[in-house]
Amino acid sequence: MDIPTLPAHPEGYLVHNLEHGYVIFWYNCKANPAINCTDLKKAILNVMDTYGGIKLIEFPWLTLGVSLAMSSWGRIYKLNIPDEKLMRQFVTSNRFQAPEPNGQ
Repeated sequence: MDIPTLPAHPEGYLVHNLEHGYVIFWYNCKANPAINCTDLKKAILNVMDTYGGIKLIEFPWLTLGVSLAMSSWGRIYKLNIPDEKLMRQFVTSNRFQAPEPNGQ
């Protein structure tokens, strides 16, 4: 049995998910030395768990200039420090807001 390989540029697949109403949490633990990476990831997962992880993706982006950027179709919100309340507001306002929200 052949083991599938990851695409060379998975970011393209992730961006395509935006068209289907996803919210992506792009993060860079090194963008802010005051941020604890474990706490940043925990905040992202806490917010994702609030919504059952439906149409939510977290992805490390090592050249991101801030600790966290959330994107949806036509929207981006950047945070230097994770704030779960603001993160939830972004998800609530922007998830499923896309040209093909019923796509998988």
